[in-house]
Amino acid sequence: MAVLCVGALWACGGSKSSAPTSTEPVVLPDVATLVVIDVDGQILVTAGGLVYRTTGIPDGAGGWRAPGAAPPAPPPPAALEVAELSPAGLAQVLGRLAELGLASEPPDYGDVGITDQDTFEMTITTSAGTFFHSVYARGEETGDGAADDSRQRLEDFVGFLGNLESELGDDMGGFAPFVPEQWSITADDFSRASGIPWPFSEPAVVGCTSFPEDEIAAGRTDGATGLYAVDGRPFAVEPLLPGEDCPT
Repeated sequence: MAVLCVGALWACGGSKSSAPTSTEPVVLPDVATLVVIDVDGQILVTAGGLVYRTTGIPDGAGGWRAPGAAPPAPPPPAALEVAELSPAGLAQVLGRLAELGLASEPPDYGDVGITDQDTFEMTITTSAGTFFHSVYARGEETGDGAADDSRQRLEDFVGFLGNLESELGDDMGGFAPFVPEQWSITADDFSRASGIPWPFSEPAVVGCTSFPEDEIAAGRTDGATGLYAVDGRPFAVEPLLPGEDCPT
């Protein structure tokens, strides 16, 4: 059994968030002292009991895609929202993780024997190491009993995370827009144009920056996330999450 610091993420070595806080310790059921779960870049659960998720991606791409469905093009940056789990809620998430045996070296997820499908990825980082689960054509069966059982365990956990509000009830706070202290700026590598001109006085330079509140574009969940054009070149602006490094 291990004790995990729960509450304000910066109190556990991360960055400040606008989420409500709790300082109660929680005893974890057979998991390591640090757990960060990143599900396909769409939902993130941190050791501080904070849950980040994308608010949706324009043009029908991204979000919680149907099993095996690939996005038609690389999606633009998506704004985030954040909620906080109670100590009991976090213990339920970590208990489910332990019950399904996913905080360990990934099993063989088998070969479905089809092509042109999406690859689903989930990364679980604990004090024992980082475990990268990669499943091609998630939701499809392989015909191999052991591989299909492993796929089902992963599917059960992803479904659990995708329905946390109903699964946890009062052990989870409501989601609210996540407005970071800093945003990351990257020169976009994809061949996709943006009709939105760079709206900030800060230059479009790869790295991290903050934006004055009076310059934040109206109508966006967090005020800045998006894909912008600078002399015809696309630059992506995304929230810098706790624990993330600035791009270089």
